Amino acid sequence: MAHRLQRLTSFRPPRTPSFTGSPGRTAGRRRGMRSLLAATLAATLAVIALPLTAMGASAAPDGIVPGQTTHTQPGLVACNGYLYIAWRGDDSAHHLNIEQSSDTGGTWSGKTTLIYTSPTDWTGPTLACYLGTMFVVWVGNDYHLRIGYYSGPGDTTLGEVTTLGDSSDRTPALATFSDGRLYLAWRGTDSSHHLNIESTSNGVTFSGKVTLNQTAVAGPGLTEWWGPYGDHLYMGYGDPFGFPGTLHVGYFVSGSNDLARLSNPGYYVAGSVSLVAYSGLDAFYQGQGQTAPLRAVQSFDGQSWSQINCCLETANVDPTAVAYTTHVFIASTYQGQLYTHKDL
Repeated sequence: MAHRLQRLTSFRPPRTPSFTGSPGRTAGRRRGMRSLLAATLAATLAVIALPLTAMGASAAPDGIVPGQTTHTQPGLVACNGYLYIAWRGDDSAHHLNIEQSSDTGGTWSGKTTLIYTSPTDWTGPTLACYLGTMFVVWVGNDYHLRIGYYSGPGDTTLGEVTTLGDSSDRTPALATFSDGRLYLAWRGTDSSHHLNIESTSNGVTFSGKVTLNQTAVAGPGLTEWWGPYGDHLYMGYGDPFGFPGTLHVGYFVSGSNDLARLSNPGYYVAGSVSLVAYSGLDAFYQGQGQTAPLRAVQSFDGQSWSQINCCLETANVDPTAVAYTTHVFIASTYQGQLYTHKDL
């Protein structure tokens, strides 16, 4: 199979919808949508594209992506034929920003600076495509979790913004599941930093909060994967005992306070973990060090893991990965330059 980025010509930019209610009630009309740098240098967003058919190959620079800077883990999602990236800006107030690509990360446009801000280099925005709508979750300046939906370029406010009663000091995770719900997971602000998870059927009202016995050094990763044990919502995180922590992965069972079939591959994780499901279950994370290597490991049973070559040699913030077309796309920062990467 030829590994190349292909321009998507059959899609058109999403128009700002005239919502009269929550996305859950209007989905029928809208189907289809740490900062560890030197103090004087700004990190610039990079997106890496890795063909999923050749995850073991090395990556090389391929193109330029948006010339924006951040010191925080960015968000990334594919929705309605577009690839969206979101980040916490380096302006004095640290506003959230969103930009989109219609050609699988080759070019970016429609940058929108939202009115919302986030407090620290550890609290970046997270994106998910649910009910044909792109949702944004972030940590507000009061550390409470907030979520709303994005209407399109130029709209500086999000729709149906909900402030949750829970708080976090790290980037949260969002993922859809086959039960038709959108799941939100986060590291709590309790003294032990337990992981938490709850869900919504409309993107507005959340319920069923479960505080897990597992604790984390940073934000978790969340993805649906149909593996040998069936269809489950998997969570990956760095265990906080010692720094850096070690990678742990297991799946959520409704009503249980423990992740099931929890595995501990023993890999060092300095911050947040990003999970992607394709032919197997892949975990992306930042390794150990001031300017740390970007690491990836893969499992076909959720228990046994092996390292795979990917990405750029180093990363300045935790990565976020998403499967789209025939690639895994990874958003991070690298040496102050913007790149797209794909296997040769």
